Amino acid sequence: MVMGAALCFVFWFTGSLLPCIGLHAFNNALVMGIEAEWGAAVLLGIVAGVALAIGLALPVSRQRARPSAAH
Repeated sequence: MVMGAALCFVFWFTGSLLPCIGLHAFNNALVMGIEAEWGAAVLLGIVAGVALAIGLALPVSRQRARPSAAH
C-alpha cells in the first residue's frame, strides 16, 4: 500500500508513468534478487529490470496534456 501511494505521488508530481514504472521495476527486482539470494548479482538484476521496463514502456509513452489556462 505504501509503494502504491508513493507511486501515485510520483505520478502526480511528474505527470508521467515512466518514473513510476522504473521505481516499480526497481522494487520488484530488488525483492526478487534478495529472496532468490543472488548476492552481488542483485545490482545487475535491478539495472536490467529497470532498463527492460523503461525500454518497453518508452516507445508507447506520452506526456500528460497540460490543462489550458484560458476558460
